[in-house]
Amino acid sequence: MDNEENQQQHLDAKGAAIEHEGAKAKYWEFVENAQNSCGENTIIDQNGRIIRAVTSMVAERVFEVVANTESTVRFANGEDIISHFNEEFRVHPSALEQMDQIAEGEERDLQQVLQVTKDFKVGQHQIDKYLTKVGDLLNRKDGYRFISDTEINEFVEMLSGNFFIDLTNEQRYYFHHLNRSPEEAYRLRTVVKDTSYNFNSKTMQAAVKLAEKRGVTDDLREIANCIEIIKIYVINKLINGYPGGTKKYDSDLAAYYHTEKHGKDTFEVYQWMIRRQMPENPPTPGDIYEIYHQKMPEEIIRENNRKRTIIEQYGQTKKYTYKMNVPKIKNGKLVRDSEGKTLQMVYQGFTVFKRTPIPNNWNYENEPWSDDEKMASHFCPKK
Repeated sequence: MDNEENQQQHLDAKGAAIEHEGAKAKYWEFVENAQNSCGENTIIDQNGRIIRAVTSMVAERVFEVVANTESTVRFANGEDIISHFNEEFRVHPSALEQMDQIAEGEERDLQQVLQVTKDFKVGQHQIDKYLTKVGDLLNRKDGYRFISDTEINEFVEMLSGNFFIDLTNEQRYYFHHLNRSPEEAYRLRTVVKDTSYNFNSKTMQAAVKLAEKRGVTDDLREIANCIEIIKIYVINKLINGYPGGTKKYDSDLAAYYHTEKHGKDTFEVYQWMIRRQMPENPPTPGDIYEIYHQKMPEEIIRENNRKRTIIEQYGQTKKYTYKMNVPKIKNGKLVRDSEGKTLQMVYQGFTVFKRTPIPNNWNYENEPWSDDEKMASHFCPKK
């Protein structure tokens, strides 16, 4: 679609196919507002963005929800196709369909998210009540890992007030684009607010220094990995206890801290699951590494164990969730019920794929996902 006339015909046909009158009106409102807000884009470039956006979603359904909730939607910026709902929730259009699935007796998450964010923007929710509601919807257990603009702003204020005290101005600048990156904000908030560890400004300072030493201060996900490592190694211990990084993770830091955080538990589960007993001698770091990075992924990362697929908030990453039943372990021993039967727990694993972009492509549906499935994490026991 390399000329304006063909593009407009495509948009006209898309609009004509929408039967719901409210949805049709909201569709045209979105299209016309975008066409009137080209910025530095040519109209051909802007039309291309609009076509990519409405092709990446179930347009009639999304605009019907926008109409039913009296919501607003526009492009979040002048470059990509991230959609901004109610000036509060930024999301890639391809991530919307999963939010519109419905279980029996439940409301659709997309409808609820747009209603709650719209009500907040018109002053119907106090901020504390709103943060609880929107957080419950966007951070569902075993579901999305999304975050709203107000949640990001609250988190940035918390970082500045509580955790940046011991950082230099240059070090604080490493976090300057946090407001523009919901996925990185979500990840960083998760590790900072982890209630299993008393995180403080000194811990943040140590994590930032580690990130500087590793040369990863331009990547907030890697800074989050450094925080996880410092949380584990608050006492002076060298980061050299395991063999070199694995290709199954995006980075050596991610591989390392996941091994430190979950390796021993995974080793114990694997021994009871496969060998039905624990070895006599304590495992070496190499033993743990082999089980965590090689043996256990072979057991869980299988098609029959895959339970859910999630498109992440900015649409460039797809996450698979795998689950399987394993023996429940406590202090290296099987946990049994009153009749002597071994109790079970659910062992979870996560992997991610990156979208492979096609230059000047207007249809996200034909953009493939990479063949390189990366571990995101595993060993997340669920009772």
